[in-house]
Amino acid sequence: MSKMQSRTVIACEDEADSRSIVVDKNERTQQIDHRDCMRVECQSQWNALVDKEQRATYKVQHSSARPKSSRTKLCDWAYQFMDSVGLDRGIVSITFSYFDRYVYSQIESVERKIDLVFMTSLYLAIKIHSFSELTFPAVKFSEITDGKFDQADITDMEISLLGVLGWHVNPPVPAMFLSVCNELCNYHATDKASLSRMWATAKFLIELSVYDVFFVDFNPSSAALAAVSVAANIHSIPADNVWDILDLEISRQSEQIELCTKRLQVIYNQWNFSTSAESKPVCHSPTGVSSTGESAKGRKAARRLDSLFQAEETRSHGVTERMSKKRAPSTV
Repeated sequence: MSKMQSRTVIACEDEADSRSIVVDKNERTQQIDHRDCMRVECQSQWNALVDKEQRATYKVQHSSARPKSSRTKLCDWAYQFMDSVGLDRGIVSITFSYFDRYVYSQIESVERKIDLVFMTSLYLAIKIHSFSELTFPAVKFSEITDGKFDQADITDMEISLLGVLGWHVNPPVPAMFLSVCNELCNYHATDKASLSRMWATAKFLIELSVYDVFFVDFNPSSAALAAVSVAANIHSIPADNVWDILDLEISRQSEQIELCTKRLQVIYNQWNFSTSAESKPVCHSPTGVSSTGESAKGRKAARRLDSLFQAEETRSHGVTERMSKKRAPSTV
């Protein structure tokens, strides 16, 4: 090879390397830009939810009409029903938003019709918020109650429920805030694998919080952030690292978050779950109401936690794949 040819080859190689560097830089820039856009979008969603939870229409107005019925029993049944028909468990939280806002707004006790209020709340929440192809008309819910309530009972209570709620049927619930936090971390955290189990545990804690009337008095965002804090502690992840990634304005509700964190930690300790579904947990009702079959419930809940681990790992992997597809095409 002549000197001229050699110089030409070297020049071509240098030019190719230069183009490769430029393309790689463009890919990284576009990925960073996309992450910045996602951060802005997620923070916008968070702020919108915070504004929404401050509205009086979504607050529980306390009265002397505190129901005596076991919240644990109602919650257990709702989760079991959602699992049996394959619907999203998050709808249970919306159900209790309707239920609590209705029951606590009443001047007189509604104990005699508490089951009807609850079944109608669940019926309404599914009708509005379920994306399943399955439909559950009022007559179907009448059948579910074994004839205790007929179709007219449910439709009449639905009208009463909507009137008390003022047709505000899209309440902010902890799971919505948790979802935004999860998205922020997935797009900005480098170690997604270690965080996936934390998010699964946080979601599990949110499900447990529905059992406890304590959280009725607190903002849903506070419950969500408390779940993140407790889950981070359970998995030995420094909470400060998570807050740095989230970069959310939470100082104004720090007292609420602290109280919710303490309560969720107590609930988790009472259920005494390890992060392995193979363990045999000892569980107690987080609301202090005794119930039968607790060891079986504990094993079922442990299996639920394990399924959340698997689902979150799958979801996190999917986010990583979507991120890689959004990179700039490699063209030379």
